[in-house]
Amino acid sequence: VSTQSTGKSVKFLGVEVSDSLKWDIQIGKVVSKVHRSIGSLYRMRHSLPPGLKLPVFSALVQSHISYGISVWGSGGNVKKLFPVFKAQKNAIRSLFNLKRSAGSLCKPGTK
Repeated sequence: VSTQSTGKSVKFLGVEVSDSLKWDIQIGKVVSKVHRSIGSLYRMRHSLPPGLKLPVFSALVQSHISYGISVWGSGGNVKKLFPVFKAQKNAIRSLFNLKRSAGSLCKPGTK
């Protein structure tokens, strides 16, 4: 078991838990990790074959979002997860070379 205390929060198994049980720190760390991956995805967008784009996205982006989301994603206020959603959309746009007006693929609530 790995724990690391930073004053007002504790890192437990890779998830930041604040002393008030709010997930703002964890959400910020996830968004930061996704943003760091966006540059790599942007540089790879033309060199990756279409069949490898989704597995690369899953490895570089979705894995960070999915890890522990059953804990930190159920914090009650869905609006706090919007930065994660926005970062995920930006990663998809970067990898698949989509414009901001790419349609309903990137709108919340669509399938």
